[in-house]
Amino acid sequence: GLARTLDAIRAYSAAHGPFAGVLGFSQGACLAAILLAQAARGAPDAALPELSFAVILSGFIPADPELRPLFAEPIARPAILSSGATDFKREDTIALARTCFPAAAHIEHAGAHQVPRQTFGPAADAIRAFLHEQAGHLQAKSAQPSNVAASVPAPLFSREAVPAPSV
Repeated sequence: GLARTLDAIRAYSAAHGPFAGVLGFSQGACLAAILLAQAARGAPDAALPELSFAVILSGFIPADPELRPLFAEPIARPAILSSGATDFKREDTIALARTCFPAAAHIEHAGAHQVPRQTFGPAADAIRAFLHEQAGHLQAKSAQPSNVAASVPAPLFSREAVPAPSV
């Protein structure tokens, strides 16, 4: 369940973190929203308390009533949300954007319930630009290099390698 997932994330972060951002698709997007909400709210049991932004692809507000308080007010962390024009989670993603991320962009792509690809043009470009913007914010916050990597996975967006900003 969720508790075991959050424990696994905590353990992974302890070994390989900290992590500034998270990207999730579908159920993973719901988890990304939970992680960002925990961090933004200062939840004592936050799995990634250092988390500062999220990319939420075809996400939704969790149905679990115990998690509802995390989503009762806007989440004051940067996010970008995307769903497909024919995505069965489109309306749920829009509801998540309006309820929790009113300042965030919701980018619609031409596909269905899938991760935007380069062929979807503006959606992939907007996500890439958002990630580079977040990397710039991280770099400005820290004059010293850290192990926080804000990179764009090349296979997700293009056939060419995209250099990761050094942060």
